[in-house]
Amino acid sequence: MKTESFGQGSRSVLDMVIMKIRFNKIASLIPKGLEVLDIGCGYNAELLTTVEGKIKTGVGIDMSVNTKFKSSLSKIKLVEGRVDEKLPFKDNSFDSVSALAIIEHVEKPKMMLTEILRVLKPGGVVLLTTPPLISKPILEFMARLGIISRAEIADHKRYYTKKGLSVIMKKIGFSNISIKYFGIFWLNLIGTGNK
Repeated sequence: MKTESFGQGSRSVLDMVIMKIRFNKIASLIPKGLEVLDIGCGYNAELLTTVEGKIKTGVGIDMSVNTKFKSSLSKIKLVEGRVDEKLPFKDNSFDSVSALAIIEHVEKPKMMLTEILRVLKPGGVVLLTTPPLISKPILEFMARLGIISRAEIADHKRYYTKKGLSVIMKKIGFSNISIKYFGIFWLNLIGTGNK
């Protein structure tokens, strides 16, 4: 289990580029006016601050968050907590839930997905990213060279195939599931689905 947010200090330049590509891709998929939850938001909720101008409200949850965080438009709230246990939110609370590069780190991915489904409003959308199984040797090689964070790669509990992630999401209860490769060298999968 990811015991704390991976801070900016542990990220290489390439990590930051990959993260920016991931944020931009997900940000482009979040429509205006939504109530958004970002699971594994990181210390300063970078995705939520990226989309703050177009969302109604944003909540970020992670093991370690900046308790003094103030968003420019006061639309974002940060909560400390585990992301693979019961989330501290009511049923049907959010229009969209994102989990970027998180599912591969958690001990209980099915619990995390079940909780995402619970807190989504009917028709709400989950947006998640994870490195696919085919990227494992590439990521491990890049980590050994110090090109990307060794700590993050070493913390990966599992990797997913497109089919494997789709099957899990369907079993949990998501509909309209789409799993696609994106990013540099197919180093990411993006999964979407509706409640």
